Formats: sequence, structure tokens, C-alpha cells
Amino acid sequence: MKKRILSCAVFIISSLFLSTMPLTVEAHLGIDGENTLLPIGQNTSQQKYDELKDRETKKTELQRKIVDAQKQEKTLANQVTYLDNQIRLTQLEQEDTRNQIITTEGQLDGVNNDIIKLTEKLENVTESINDLNTTLSARIRARYQFETAGTGFILKPGNVREMILESAYLRALQEEDNRLLSQMHDNKSNFEVQKQQLETLKTEKETLKAQLQDHHVLLQSQEQSLRNQQSTKNWLLTVTKNEENQYQRLLAQVEEEIRAIRAALTNLGTKLGNVKKGDIIARVGNTGCSTGPHLHFGYYINNVAVDPMGKLSSGAFGWPLNDPTITQGFNDPSTRAWYQANFGIPGHNGVDMVDSTIGDGAPILAAAEGVAYAVSDSQPCSLTGTVGKGIRIDHPDGTKTIYWHVK
Repeated sequence: MKKRILSCAVFIISSLFLSTMPLTVEAHLGIDGENTLLPIGQNTSQQKYDELKDRETKKTELQRKIVDAQKQEKTLANQVTYLDNQIRLTQLEQEDTRNQIITTEGQLDGVNNDIIKLTEKLENVTESINDLNTTLSARIRARYQFETAGTGFILKPGNVREMILESAYLRALQEEDNRLLSQMHDNKSNFEVQKQQLETLKTEKETLKAQLQDHHVLLQSQEQSLRNQQSTKNWLLTVTKNEENQYQRLLAQVEEEIRAIRAALTNLGTKLGNVKKGDIIARVGNTGCSTGPHLHFGYYINNVAVDPMGKLSSGAFGWPLNDPTITQGFNDPSTRAWYQANFGIPGHNGVDMVDSTIGDGAPILAAAEGVAYAVSDSQPCSLTGTVGKGIRIDHPDGTKTIYWHVK
């Protein structure tokens, strides 16, 4: 009997030792309710704050200068200053976007690290729960064996000490079982909390990835705007040779051409009749505010200029010249900012082209079927002294095409 009690006592002591193992895991995991996740993306650097504040101040000042420049006299110097301010403003906006990209990338790295750490913690908590289950199962078996071992005792003076010892061991087992059950309950609760935290982090990760993509798209757009603004400045200085009189001539030329084409769109003109795609409707000339023989081809929907290149490339429109070479495209990026600032339109409102084989006098072809009208300006161009002439075709779908500077 003493050997049996001693064996049970050894088992109890061993079980008590094993029961401390989950506690080691618990201390390692920090599952005592303390939040070990660090705030993500927080930047309390005074230097970063000062840099951001300085950029915002500069941007506000540049925006004010841009608005003021639009109210000033249209001179070459003012236009160059306007473009310089636009360029500097775009560069500051790019800097903001790059900083947002860096910040978002840092936040995304932090979230990824937290996901890895939390995943490991959840795996360890799962292992801890399994260990507790194993320990509790062993404890139940030990208590059952101990209780069974003591059922045949005869109350004798020599057995009293053993019974007292057995009773103490049973109470210790019960207390330890209760503690392990409570610990398992806490571990399971903590597991559910951390599992929810993991799902939240995964959602945050996807949000940050979308934000990062948006920042990159914005940066690409800003880079394109900067290239356009720099191209406009270079184009302007080239075509004017940095001379004020040349700039004023350019302004007058474009302004009169825009006015003349708008009038051609709305004036009835002289009806020439129905034409089919590819019919010869006129000849390339140099009328109106033109500095050389070429065709200005425009496509309009509800009297608003639309890029015709899609229809020309697809074959929906036939090319209006047999051997076309484009000299200026629709909404040419190199002139877009200048057109917007001075005329309120987002760039060149058509496609300028020449016939590389014939040049002056080359046949002009109808891009699509419709009703053709001969149209002309109401007054000569102040720069060339000639009246602008053209053809307008009204198409069955309500759209219009313009062929300008014809003979």
C-alpha cells in the first residue's frame, strides 16, 4: 500500500511540474492581455512636420501667384513666369506624393511584420491549449487512480497518516485542475481576440495596398504634367525666339483661328451637297492665319473638339490626305498648358497635317459621309490679310468634321 501511495505522490509531483509548462509558453507569448502591437505609421518627428508645413506654405504662395498671373497682361515674360510657377508647384506636389508613398510603404511593412508576429503567437497559443488539454487529461487519470487506490483502506491507526496525506494530495490536484481550467479558458479567449486582430490587420493591409497603388498612379500623372509644363515652356521660347513681338503674333494667330473655326461650326455656309468617304472636297491651301500650306482637321461632338486619332487609326474615318504627315497633334502636350491658360481649352483643337508628296494644292478627302458646306471667316486674318476658308461636313450621327485653310 505504501508503494502505491508513493507512486501516486511521485505522479502528482510530476504532474505539478508538467503543469508549469503552459505558463512558460504564456509568459513567452505575453497573452496576459497586454497589447504588444505598436502603432503603425506614426510620425512624430518635428523635422518632418516642419518640412510639410513649409511645402504647404510654398504651394499656397505659388497658387496665389498663378492666379495673379492669369489676371496680368498677356506678355511673354508673364507667361514664362506663370509656367515657372506651375512647374515649381507640380514639383512640390510630387514631393508630397513621394512622401506619402514612403509613409504608406512603411505602414505596409509594419502591418506585414505584425501579421507575421501575430500568426506566430496564434500558433503558439494553439500549442499551449493543446498542452493544457494533455495535462488535464493526465491529471484526471491520475486522480482517478489515486482515488481508486484508496477505496480498500481499513481504518486502522497505522493508516491514518496515509489517509491524511492522500486527502491533501487530492485537494492539491483539485486546486491545480481548477487553475488549469481557468488558464485554458483565458487562453481560448485570448486566441479569439488575437484571431480578430489578425483579420483586422489583413483588412488594413489590403487598404494600404490600394492607397499605395493610388499614390503611384497620382505620381505618374504629376510626372506627366511636369513634362508637359516643361515642354510648353521650351516650345514657347523656341517659337517666339524669346521675343515679345513674336509672342504677341502667336497669341493673335491662335486666337483668330479659334474664333474662325467656332464660327464655321455654327454658320450655315454654302451647301455643296452629299459626299461619301474618300470624295475630294477641297485642296490644301494657306488661307486665314496660316504660316504655311497645311490642313487643320477637326472633329466635333456637340461643337466640342474631340481627338479624331482614334477614328483615323481604326479606319472609321478615312485620312483626309493621301500621304499625311502630322505637324501638330490634338491637345499636343507641348502646348496644352499654354492653350489652357490663354484660351480656356485643353490644347490644340485639331490635327495639323501636310501631304508629304504634293504639299500645297494636295487633294483633301472627306473623312466620312455627310453633307458638305463651304465656310469662311467673316474677316481677313490681321496677321496675313487673307480670309480663312474651309469645308464643314455634317455627319448623319450629328457630329461634324472641319477642314480648314483650304484654297
